[in-house]
Amino acid sequence: MKKNILYLLGMLFLTVGMVACDDDDPNDDVMADAEGSDIVELAVATSTGDNPEFTVLVAALTRSANEGADLISTLKSDGPFTVFAPTDAAFLELLGVIGQTSLDDIPIDVLEEVLKYHVISGAAVYSADITAGDSPATVQGEALELATDGGVTINGATVVADLIDIEGTNGVIHTINSVLVPSTVGKFVNTVLEPAYFNNNFSTLVSAVAENNLVDAILGYDNITIFAPTNEAFAAADLTNVDVSATLLYHVVGATAFAADVPSLDGSVASLETTELFFSTPSAGGVYINGTTKVTAADVVSVEGETDKVVHVIDQVLTIPTGTVVDIAVAASEADPGAEFTLLVKALSESKERGADLIATLSGAGPFTVFAPTDAAFTTFANDNDIDLDAVDITTLENILKHHVASGAVFSVDLADAVDESNQIASLNGNLTFDLTNLTITDGNGGTSGLVSTSLNITGTNGVIHVIDAVLEP
Repeated sequence: MKKNILYLLGMLFLTVGMVACDDDDPNDDVMADAEGSDIVELAVATSTGDNPEFTVLVAALTRSANEGADLISTLKSDGPFTVFAPTDAAFLELLGVIGQTSLDDIPIDVLEEVLKYHVISGAAVYSADITAGDSPATVQGEALELATDGGVTINGATVVADLIDIEGTNGVIHTINSVLVPSTVGKFVNTVLEPAYFNNNFSTLVSAVAENNLVDAILGYDNITIFAPTNEAFAAADLTNVDVSATLLYHVVGATAFAADVPSLDGSVASLETTELFFSTPSAGGVYINGTTKVTAADVVSVEGETDKVVHVIDQVLTIPTGTVVDIAVAASEADPGAEFTLLVKALSESKERGADLIATLSGAGPFTVFAPTDAAFTTFANDNDIDLDAVDITTLENILKHHVASGAVFSVDLADAVDESNQIASLNGNLTFDLTNLTITDGNGGTSGLVSTSLNITGTNGVIHVIDAVLEP
């Protein structure tokens, strides 16, 4: 029922406009029958007109009702109200400015803000009552600026002369040639946040940015790149015990990074959160962040021709790395239950104690790629070779550990381009040969280790870890 009433309210704007324009219009009889009706009742009584000027407004009101907004109840109350009704052309112009094709693309809370900004409560303001400088408050909360120079204008929007002073018992309606936009919404227009703010698919991101008071900080940058997760990406993310504000800033780079610029970023660039992002542009196609997050829509620019602000859509919420590759290994070795890297960390610590400080190396700037054997892999290696890991001489131990480390951040999507013509990648001690079809590595001694597919691309601040199921020998 509410939907029907809203539709008829929209038809008010359609039909009454025709009545006001043409003294001989047959709808004059309908208007006479509707005398004494409030705004909504007048809409019901005048639902037979055929004027396409307000179809977009009708759609907006109908959607607003269907999605829980209650503007119709407001307009059914005593009032009095003044309603400024934008034409179809006005709405289509707004859609073009904000880069959307339909009002259905716009988040409902944004649409509701705009609709309420067209309604004045507590006064029926007729055209004869308007004087320059009037600033009546709207139902949305912000005031309008009324003027009379060259005809009546509302915030610069022109009131259509033949479609004014349409009267109901609880208010009056005027037709305008532009959509009125409150400052709470207007501040996003022609900014880097515009593509996300006016798109239903990014309402979670925009809400999170606003709730964490980051809007002004982000808009304050002259050069900026946003990696925007969709609502689905946020729904799939576990943000429990996560610093949401820092996570959001990790999605923003204070520099311009168009898709074509990514190969020149030298592997990483700092976010506003200050932790670096690692980019991959494999020859097979695509742009990836930290190995697993894919850019699904690149180079979304808020203003045509603007070169310093850009948005890329991504399919996951990015996770801030918790430390260096050493920090990650140590944390995993202390996990409860089931530490995975206790023997790897023990071997690294043993090497340090005996004069070979690979820990210091792997704690440096890097970046590094570490192929990290599990505890089970080290146990199998010791049993197969009938050795005591604690008793292995330092040179042998260091050579084994270095054979698991490569320079540079090589994520799984990079492997096909990282290997040479012999399918090899140089470690810090010898070459590793990769079978990319089966995700295995052959070491310098002919042994084979498998990459654990569920534990690839563990990103640190200075590189990446891939878990493997056997110890590699140089």
